[in-house]
Amino acid sequence: MLDAPTFDRDAFINAMLPGPDALGDLGTRVTEIERQCAALDADIRSGIREAACSRVRTRTALHDTQEVVSDLFKKIASISSKSESSQQQVADICRDIRTLDIAKKNLSRTILALKQLHMMSMSVAQLRSKTAERDFKEAANLLKAYHDVANLFASYANVGKLSDLNKKAAECRESLRAAVFEAFGAAGAGSLENQRVLADACSVVSVLGPECRSSLIDSVVRRTLEPYRSVFTPSEISGSAPVEDARLENVDRRYEWFRLQSKNFRERFKGVFPESWNVPGLLAQEFCSLTSQHLKTLLKAESIGDNIEVSVLVRILTKTISFERDMQRSFGADSNNNHGVEPEALSEVVDDSDDRRESTTSAGRSGTQQKDSSPGQVKLNFRNSISSCFQPFMGCYVTLEKQNMAEWVTRTIVLPCLVTSSCQRYKGSDQIFLYIKTSMKRCIRLDQPQILLDVHEVYCAGLQGYCKVLESHVPVLSKRAPEAPAIPGAGAIPVVAPTVPDLTTAQLQSLGVLINTAEYCSETLPQLQESISKQIGQDVDLGHVQESFDSLINMAIEEVVTVTAAQADKILASMSKLPLATMDAVGDTSSYVQQLRSQFNEKVSTLSSVISPVYHHFFCSRLVATFLPKYLLTILRCKRINDFGAQQLLLDTEALKTVLLNLPSLGSDKQATLEAEKKRAPKAYATVLIKQLGKTEAILKTISATPDTLAETFSTLCPSANQADLSRIMDLKGMKKSDQQPVLKAYNALCPVATQAEPIIKDLDSTKKFYIF
Repeated sequence: MLDAPTFDRDAFINAMLPGPDALGDLGTRVTEIERQCAALDADIRSGIREAACSRVRTRTALHDTQEVVSDLFKKIASISSKSESSQQQVADICRDIRTLDIAKKNLSRTILALKQLHMMSMSVAQLRSKTAERDFKEAANLLKAYHDVANLFASYANVGKLSDLNKKAAECRESLRAAVFEAFGAAGAGSLENQRVLADACSVVSVLGPECRSSLIDSVVRRTLEPYRSVFTPSEISGSAPVEDARLENVDRRYEWFRLQSKNFRERFKGVFPESWNVPGLLAQEFCSLTSQHLKTLLKAESIGDNIEVSVLVRILTKTISFERDMQRSFGADSNNNHGVEPEALSEVVDDSDDRRESTTSAGRSGTQQKDSSPGQVKLNFRNSISSCFQPFMGCYVTLEKQNMAEWVTRTIVLPCLVTSSCQRYKGSDQIFLYIKTSMKRCIRLDQPQILLDVHEVYCAGLQGYCKVLESHVPVLSKRAPEAPAIPGAGAIPVVAPTVPDLTTAQLQSLGVLINTAEYCSETLPQLQESISKQIGQDVDLGHVQESFDSLINMAIEEVVTVTAAQADKILASMSKLPLATMDAVGDTSSYVQQLRSQFNEKVSTLSSVISPVYHHFFCSRLVATFLPKYLLTILRCKRINDFGAQQLLLDTEALKTVLLNLPSLGSDKQATLEAEKKRAPKAYATVLIKQLGKTEAILKTISATPDTLAETFSTLCPSANQADLSRIMDLKGMKKSDQQPVLKAYNALCPVATQAEPIIKDLDSTKKFYIF
C-alpha cells in the first residue's frame, strides 16, 4: 500500500487504527511500517546502481557499431572505384570491334543493293524478251519480281540509274498491255491452247493493276454485247427501222438471248478469267444496264401514245424480275439466297397468321459492287437493275387495282350475312380483305415496293368506301326528334315526348351485324398495316381508316341508344300524371318502371344476342349515361312532390336501379367464354350507375326533409350542389318564396357561394350529359 500511486495517508491511518481500542498495537504497527520503508530504500539504491552500469554498456556498444559502419563505407568506395576502372578497360577493348561490325553491315547492304539493281536490270531485259515472245506467264513473274524490288528503291526513284530502269520497265508494261489486249482481241474458238494463253495473259493483267483489269473486262464485255446492240436496240435510239425482237412485248427474247450468250461465254473463256473477277457477272451487269435503257425508251414511247396494256406490262415486268433473280442467284452478292419474297411468304392477313416473313425491300443501286468473304471477290446486286425502269409507268396498274377495288366494294352491297361461331358479320368484309390479300401477292410478285406503297392507298380508299356502304345501312331515326326544351328556373314544366320512330327487331339485329362487321374491319386493319410496312420497308398508316370504322361503330351504337332513350322519354311522360303532390301513402312500384324494364330488356337482349361482349358493355354504359339525366330531368319537371310522393319516387328509383344493373347480363346465352367476359364488366358499370342514381336519391331524400333541417340535409346529401338546386327542391315541396329565404341563408352559411358548384338545372339543359355535383 505504501508504494501505491494513489496512497492516502489519512485513509491509511484510519484503516490501521479504526478506534481507541487499536492504540494498544501502535508500537507493533510502527515497527512494521519502518521495516517496509527500509525495504523500499534498499530497492531504490539497487535500481540506481543497475541504471549506472547499463549506461556504460550502451555507450561502449554504440562506439563499436560506429567503427564497423565506417569500415563498411570504405570497402564500398573501393569496390566502386575498381568497377569504373573495369568498365573503361572493356570500352577500350570493344571500340575497335564495334567499328569493324558497322563496316561489315554497310558492306553487306551495299552488296545486296548491287545485287538487287542487277536483278532489276536483268528483269527489264528478260521482260522485253518474253514480251516479244508472248510468254505471258514468265512475263508476269518477271514483272512482279521487278515491282517487288523496285518498291525497295522507291525513295531513290530520282537517281539516274534507277530512273532509267523505271522508264524501260514502263515501256515494257505498255508493250505487255498492248500484247494482252491484242491476244484477247484475236481470241477465236475456246481451244485449250487459246485458253491457256489467255489465262497467262490474265496473270499479267493482275500484276498490271486494277485499272488495266477494268479496261480489259470492259473491252471483252463490249465486244460480247455488240450483237445485242445491233439486234435489240430500239429504233427510237438507233434511228433505224423497227425490229421485231426489239419490241416491248418481246422482252423475253432479250433474256433468252443473254442466257444462251452467257452460257457460250462461260464455255469459251472457261478457266481464263480468275473467279474473283466475276467477269460473267460483269457481263450480266452491262447487259442489265443496256436493257434498262432500251426498256425505258420503249416504255416512254408507249406511254406517250397511251398504248400500254396492263396485262402486257405486268407480264414483261414479271419476266424481268424472274431474270433478275436468276442473275442474282448466279452472280449476285447473295447468290446462295433468292432476293425478294415469294408470294407464299405473304402474311395471312385475313386468317390472322403469325407466320410472317420480312422481305428485303431496300433496292440497291443497279450493279452496285460488293465484297464477300473472299478478298477481292467482285459481287454484284441485280435487284431492280432492270425492273426499276418500270416504276414511272406503273400508274395504269394502280388504276386497274383501283377499278377492281371499287367493283368489289360495289359487290359487297348484295352479299348476305356470314354467321360464325363467335359472331355475325357481313360477308363483304371477308371478301374485301381476301381481295386485298390476293392483290398484295400480285404486288409482291412485281418486286416493286413503290407499287405496293401506291396500291395501299387504293386499299385505304376502298375500305373507306366500304365503310360508307355500311354507314348507309344505319337507320338514322333520331334526327326526326326535336331538341329537348330548356328548363326554366321553377314552375310547372310540360313534358313533350319526342316523336322518334322505334327500331324494329330486324333493324336492331341488322345494326348488330353492322357493328360486328365494323369491329372485324377495325381489328384486321393493324395486321394489314404491319404486313404492308414489312413488305415495303417503311411505315404506313391505316389509322384514319380504322378511325372511320370505329366512328361507324359509335354511330350505330349511339343511334340505338338515342332511339331507346327517346322511347324511354315517352314512358317517363306518364310520371307527370302521378298524384305526387297529393299522395297520402306509398304503394307498389309505378307502372312506368315496368314499362321501362320491358323496353330496356327488349332492346338490350336483341342487340346483345348479336354484338360482341365488349360493345355490349359499351352500349349498356352509353344507354345508362343517356337515360339517367332524362330520368332526373323528368323528376325536376314535376310541379309538386310531397313527402309520400318523394318516397314513392325513391321506391321507383330503387326498382329502376335493379333493372339497369341487370342490363349487362342480358343475352347471356352465348358461349361460356363470352359469359366470363360479361361478368367482369358490370363491376365498373355498377359503380358508376349506383353513384349516379345515388345523387337522384339524395335529391328525393332532401324533398322529404322538414323545412328546419332542409339546409343541413341538402348540404350533407349533396355536398357539391348549388343554392339554385335547393331553391328548385323547395319549389317542388311547395314552399313559399318568403319561407325559402331563411333556408337559403342557412345553406349559404353552411356552403359559401364561392365554394358552390354549377346548378344541376344548367347541366341538364342537354340530356346527353352526365350530371355531376
